[in-house]
Amino acid sequence: MIVYYSNIKNLMQAGISEASSLPFKKRCASLLLQTDPDVCRKILACRNEKDRFRSLTAALLLLSAFRTLSGNPALTQLRYGYGPHGKPFSEDYPEYCFSVSHSGDYAICIADTQEAGIDIQEYRSADYHGITRRFYTPQEQNFVFLPDDAGKEERFYRIWACKEAFIKYTGNGISEGLTTFSTDPVRQLVLRNDQPVAALFEPLQLPGYSCAVCTALPAETSAAEIRELFPADFS
Repeated sequence: MIVYYSNIKNLMQAGISEASSLPFKKRCASLLLQTDPDVCRKILACRNEKDRFRSLTAALLLLSAFRTLSGNPALTQLRYGYGPHGKPFSEDYPEYCFSVSHSGDYAICIADTQEAGIDIQEYRSADYHGITRRFYTPQEQNFVFLPDDAGKEERFYRIWACKEAFIKYTGNGISEGLTTFSTDPVRQLVLRNDQPVAALFEPLQLPGYSCAVCTALPAETSAAEIRELFPADFS
């Protein structure tokens, strides 16, 4: 299991191949060539430059992970296919599963021989009560609204990241309903009808962020390679 993450500001400030005043497409030309054409189009279609750097960084992290898993450091591009609910897979390496996420200043990916989902969430002001009433189970609501109100924001986003990671793990999207399962970050489990159906772990402790990984039971995280990558790793 490989978990790679990166602060997108490192790439934004790297000057990559041209002067930083150039448009994104020219400035990042050599890196965009390492992305699948469909992914490249999606990156360029992002609304603002920071969104483009988030998506590009996530794509480069995943390529780096596949270079490690496949033992092919010369791998220059990944081609993607998509499942019935939109979950992507590698056409070149279908034996490997992956998931990506980005939020705020960070992008992150996971790649493994088994299904996995990953999510990262930046802490932002939100309608905690409204969202939890609509999308969180009673057990999750009780976890968020403990008497220690000072930790409410962190607990809210820990649950959010766990729920997103589980949805990515199953590949079913939100169509199955966000209250049909409950996440327990403390016990590191996803449950349905009080029965464990998947495992959770939180691979990173970044100030102002929550991050979660969801895998099959039993969880096997001891061999996970967790590493921060920098622009020099993407060349």
